Amino acid sequence: MEVHHHAHTSRKKWKHYFWEFLMLFLAVFCGFLAEYQLEHKIEKDRERQYILSLVEDLKVDTSMINGLYIAAQDQKKITDSILEMLYYQQPLDEPAIARLYTLQFSVFMVTAEFEDRTKSQLKNSGAMRLVRKKNVNDSILAYWRRTETANMVSDRITEKQNEISNLAAKIFHTKYIIPGDAPASAPKGIRPGARLIAKDPVQLDEYANLHYTRRARINSLMERFFHMKERAVRLMELIKEEYHLK
Repeated sequence: MEVHHHAHTSRKKWKHYFWEFLMLFLAVFCGFLAEYQLEHKIEKDRERQYILSLVEDLKVDTSMINGLYIAAQDQKKITDSILEMLYYQQPLDEPAIARLYTLQFSVFMVTAEFEDRTKSQLKNSGAMRLVRKKNVNDSILAYWRRTETANMVSDRITEKQNEISNLAAKIFHTKYIIPGDAPASAPKGIRPGARLIAKDPVQLDEYANLHYTRRARINSLMERFFHMKERAVRLMELIKEEYHLK
């Protein structure tokens, strides 16, 4: 009878298990580091994209502020002239009435429309955390708060403008207006014999009061525009410095 001897395999030593564990740990850890670095790079790229987009928004805002500041100045001058006539040129003769027609139909809306494309993306997605530089983050939030306040003042001007338009419909007759070439442009002229629908002193006083309030709100908006342009320029300079943009 043959006796078969089984070969005995040597048992692995603890060092072998230790190296296997270490290699597995290093593989997992390196994978984690690679994933972390990739996620970190993606977030940095997204941060830069948002920052570049924000700079473009600020350029749009400064251009809008420049244009609206000039428009607000013109509207303030028109309102000054209306109040001057209503306060100190009574009773209104025919030339004064024609002038008042021209002024009233040269009044138009001064509406602030700040670019909020990047703001909406950052706020709605909770991505403000991506802007890691605290001084930039704080400056952005401060600027946005000012745009919201300016929008509120602009809305209040619009409300007062609507009140003026409703009352003006009871004072002025559009048949005397020679329209301008564009929808929002001043009239080309006033037809001869222009008369007010009514010369009720109480109604004219209310009309003057509405313009007075509108002028005060325009002054407030102009002041905010002045400071906001400065802030927008400083914010762009800060961003370019912190993110090494040209």
